[in-house]
Amino acid sequence: MTELNNHKMINSIKQSLKQFNVDLTGLNILIGASVSQLALIPLMACFANARNIYVLSQSTEESTKLNNYINKISFSSNVKFIEKLQPHVLSQIDVLIKGNKIKYLDESIISSLKESCVIMVFPEFVDYNYINGISLEDCSKYKMPVIVLNEQCENLMIDKYFANVITKRCYEADLDVYKSKILLAGKGKTLDSALNLLKSAGAFVYVANTDKADCQQYVLKHLGDADAIIVAQVPVCTDYVIGQQGLITLEQIKHINPEVKIIHFAGKIDTALLNKEKIKVVPNNVNVNYVNVNINELGLKAVSDIVAALMKSVESMTKTKNKTTNLKDCVVSYKVMNYEEIAVARK
Repeated sequence: MTELNNHKMINSIKQSLKQFNVDLTGLNILIGASVSQLALIPLMACFANARNIYVLSQSTEESTKLNNYINKISFSSNVKFIEKLQPHVLSQIDVLIKGNKIKYLDESIISSLKESCVIMVFPEFVDYNYINGISLEDCSKYKMPVIVLNEQCENLMIDKYFANVITKRCYEADLDVYKSKILLAGKGKTLDSALNLLKSAGAFVYVANTDKADCQQYVLKHLGDADAIIVAQVPVCTDYVIGQQGLITLEQIKHINPEVKIIHFAGKIDTALLNKEKIKVVPNNVNVNYVNVNINELGLKAVSDIVAALMKSVESMTKTKNKTTNLKDCVVSYKVMNYEEIAVARK
C-alpha cells in the first residue's frame, strides 16, 4: 500500500484541513467511499477529531493494512472496520459519506440512521450535478439532508484541477500542446481555466462558448484549422456538442477536418458515430452524462482539498441543525439536494 511512510499525504491532509478549518469533534462518521490512497479519508476524519470512524470494507486484507498504517500514525483506536451496514452502527452515525463502497442507499439503510444524520455525497466521478445510488425520496421522507459540493465554490477552485486534467488528456491524445491549434468548446469556469492553462503552455486556442448564440458559426469558421477539439461543457447540458443534431455534426468533421482529434472532458458527444467513422476520441471510455473524470485523476492535493471541503460542509450542516452555527459561517459553498422536499416534510 503506497501510504506507508507517505509524509506527503499526511502534509497534504493537514494543509487541507487547516485551509477549510474542519472540526468534526464529537461526530460519528461512517465512510462508504475510497480513493486510490486508501487511508486518506479515514485519516482526514482522524485529524479532524471525529469521535468514532467506521470504515466500510469487504476486504480483510485491506482492513488489516489500513489498521496497521493508522496505528503507525499513533491514533487511538477510534477507527473501526465493518463489513456490513448494521442497524446498531447506523443508529449512531452523525455523518454518512456515500461513495463507491455503498452501491445504493435505500429506505432500509436510511431509516436505520440516526435521526439527525447528514448524508455527504462523494461521487466517484467528480460531478456534483449527477447523483445516483441514493433514494432522495426516502432521505426526504426521513428529513435527512443530502449534501454535495457546489462546483462553483470559490475557495475550492475545482475548475483549476479540471484544467490540469484537460491538459493531461491532450498529451494522452499525442497532441503536443505547444503551438497546437485547439478548438475549445464549453462554458463556465472550467472553460476559462482550461483556456488560461492551454495558452500558458503555448497553444493557440479558439474558444467556442456554447452558451453564445453565434457559437456554431464560430466553430465552423475555425474547425478546419484545429488539431484537436476539446469538449469541456460544465455543467453537462442535454444538447449535443458533437453529434448528428449537435453543435458540430459528424458530416462537418468528415468534410472539413477528418484528421482532427476529439478530447472529451464533459459534454454530450456521439461516441458510437465517432468510433464508426474512426475519429480518435480520448479517453477511450467516455460517459457523456456527467463530468468524465474519476476522482483519482485529480491528484493527491486536489482529492485532499475536495474531501476537506466536503467535511466542512457536513460540519456546517450538522451544527446548523443543532443551532450552534449559521450557514453564512461556512467557508465552503454546498448544495442540499433535497432541500425543498425536506422543507415540505417538516411542515
